[in-house]
Amino acid sequence: MRIDPRLDGFLEQHGLGRLRPETAKEQLGRNSNFLVVTTTGRQLFVKRIRMRGGDSLERFRACAAFDALRCSDAEVREQLRTAPLVAADEELGFLAYEAVTGAESLALLAGDQENRIAEEHGAELGSILAAVHRLSADRVPERENEPVMPPVAWLDVLPWPVYQGSSAPALQIWHRLQSDTEVRSALARLRADEKAARQCAVHGDVRLDQFLVGSDGVLRLVDLEEFRRGDAARDVGAMVGEWLHRATLDLLGDRDTDPAAALGEVDLDHEDVVASGVAALERRRPAVTRFWNAYRAAGGGSDDPAFLDRVTRFAGWHMFDRLIAAAENASRISALHWGAAGIGRQALLHPRAAAPALGLPATTDHTALEEDAA
Repeated sequence: MRIDPRLDGFLEQHGLGRLRPETAKEQLGRNSNFLVVTTTGRQLFVKRIRMRGGDSLERFRACAAFDALRCSDAEVREQLRTAPLVAADEELGFLAYEAVTGAESLALLAGDQENRIAEEHGAELGSILAAVHRLSADRVPERENEPVMPPVAWLDVLPWPVYQGSSAPALQIWHRLQSDTEVRSALARLRADEKAARQCAVHGDVRLDQFLVGSDGVLRLVDLEEFRRGDAARDVGAMVGEWLHRATLDLLGDRDTDPAAALGEVDLDHEDVVASGVAALERRRPAVTRFWNAYRAAGGGSDDPAFLDRVTRFAGWHMFDRLIAAAENASRISALHWGAAGIGRQALLHPRAAAPALGLPATTDHTALEEDAA
């Protein structure tokens, strides 16, 4: 474990004391992340974004801008809990946050106690995202780089670094996406519709592991590196997609199993995939409905009638996104996971038919989902 020697100076400069090296605990993530205790007794989560080009600078400024915006509105600050940013240094890339005592991600908690998590936090997730989307879009920094996913350009040819770094199962998924003309067209339309939609402040990378529950029981939204102006449907769809992804984990049969490790270990026939998939979706519908209703009640979302369609389509894409990520550590893709991708495909292609199966408001049945789920 190597800690940047400039961290001590950064902490002292901001009146936070000096680092107590024996307290440092490295945390997972794409950045250099540490939980530390200083000589003043402050417990901090310190992130260092390596400042290598424009994207790094945009990610750093997004974190700082989010905290400033949240703090500028007392009502939003009360509804939008997060780990407060206490110090930042753009040149060095340091961001120091108050540590969340006893923090556990909602993704880990949901693995063991999903029903309780859905009951206790489903509505709160909707309220938190609505509060993000109510932040002043005019004060969100412009970003040169658009979100990569869904990657429409990659459906023609994968960038060489992506191709070179992908596993064989991941390349198999990319090949299927590139060969599916309906999915290609649907993703191109989704990106075009996203750009044309009303732009608001968005988190930009919503997943269950971006929410922490502390020992105080408070739910906090973290990791704002992708904070930007965008279509609120991206965030909402990703959250719906997370519950849809949890349904996939049900199909693995072992909730303690890492889905990436188990990706190629379970094979079911067509009837088993359809029956298990529909049952798993049924169990998720109340959580999604609770989330959606709370989001709308808190003022989230657009009155644009196409908003719900975009939410459902983003939820469908999220299934592919999670499948590709899991495939990076798998030896092969099972029929079960192709079935899960089929459910995502149907949500992407036929959002109005798929919405009710996901717990979103609509009036159609599950027939289309069942036909494509294998």
